[in-house]
Formats: sequence, C-alpha cells, structure tokens
Amino acid sequence: MSLHVPGGLLLTGRAADPLALPAALKPVLLDVADRLFHEALAARVAHHIDRVRLGLPGLVESTAPASALGALSRQVAVETVAAIRDDRARYGQADLAVTVTILGHPDRDDALLGIVHAQRCELRDAVLAIDGIDEYSYVAVDSPRLGAQEWQERARVWSHALRDGRYADLGWTWSLFGRYPEQTLRCLAVPDTNKLVAALPAETDRARHLAGVLGNTRPMKDMNDVAAFQRRHDRDTAANLPTALAALAPITADDLA
Repeated sequence: MSLHVPGGLLLTGRAADPLALPAALKPVLLDVADRLFHEALAARVAHHIDRVRLGLPGLVESTAPASALGALSRQVAVETVAAIRDDRARYGQADLAVTVTILGHPDRDDALLGIVHAQRCELRDAVLAIDGIDEYSYVAVDSPRLGAQEWQERARVWSHALRDGRYADLGWTWSLFGRYPEQTLRCLAVPDTNKLVAALPAETDRARHLAGVLGNTRPMKDMNDVAAFQRRHDRDTAANLPTALAALAPITADDLA
C-alpha cells in the first residue's frame, strides 16, 4: 500500500513536549470550534426565520424565537456529537472533530512527528499556526513544492516511523472532544447572540436557500428521477431568486430574543 500521510506534522520546541502540547492545542482549537459552531447555528437560524416570515414551515416546530433558537442549537449539538463519534456520520458544518496523533521521530531526539485529522480546514490550519508545529505531510506523488531529495527524505522518515503499521496503533492520540464529546460540547452549545448575528450568512446565501425552498413546494410527478428533480430544482431556484431577495429582511439580536 502506498505511503499516505496527508496531515503530517513536524513538532519542535515546546510543541515537541507531549505533556505541554495539549495545553497549547486546546484553547486555540476551542476558539475555532466555537466560531464554527456559531456559523453552523447562524445559518440554520437565518433559514428558519426566513421561512417563518414567508409563512413556510420552519426548521423546527417552535415559532417563538427563544424556543426555536434552543431547538436549533440542540440539533447542531447532536449532529456535532454524531460526527465526532462516527467518521461516517458527516454533517457538513457541524463536523468539528479534530485529533492529533504524536509519534517518535526516527532520527531526532529534539523533535516529534504528528498527524492531524480534521474534516474542517479551519481546524487543521489552527493546528499549523501554533509555534513549533510545521507541515510535514507526504503522499505518494511528486511534490510541487519541495525538491526531490527533501521529498524522498520525508518518505524515508515516515516509512520508518510508521513501520507499515497504522499510526493510531503506534502513537499517542489527543482529541479535542475526548471520549465524552458531550461534556466538551456544553461550552459551545450555549449560543451567544452577538456571535450569532456576526456569523449570519450573506443575504445572497439566504436568498438562494429560500428560493430553493419555494421551488420545492411545487409537487413533481416522478420523485425517483434524481436528475430531473435536480434540473427542475435549479430552474425553480433561479426563477424564485428575485422573489426571495425581495422578501428578505435584516435579522438582528432582537429577532433571537
């Protein structure tokens, strides 16, 4: 099997201390996860409010702003936990899982190897922004960024470190949410109104979503014809976009209270 380490890291300095690394990772990644959680929730809040204002069914049954916000927050929290617990359960914006696996460096006593795994690029970028953590990935293709000698050296280092085994079996893995993601998620699942307002999607995104909903209210003869359904959905969305844009109104903190 080809060597494949797309999330490879090189850890030096304080980042190479396994005891100090979690203390460096956790606050940075919690800040990013908090922002992503509010962005995911803000999109649902906006879509729910836009639907209700047009007399369409909302994303949750409750129409009172505070009750709807609580229900939508619980939805995102449940999906986040499901995505963390099961790699196959992908919920797009709600997938905040991130792990960092640490392995010994075969040649250096002052450095460690690491592998970051996260679906969201914002979480991977946050790990790479920490002092002492540098990108050190390897995949079995020619690198457009590195010289052949350096690329071959990475292949040698990773081959020796992994020893034909799974990295999860050879190293020590730290997870932002640990074995009990519900506990860590509690600090994110209490929405901040100001953060939600700041994270609301652009009006064009809100209008596109609303136009799609308006198009879906028209029945279709054969719902099993996926291609035909998609073509009609695209046509109806484009046709309803002006109506949706005209129907939009600003969403403020008062709308969430």
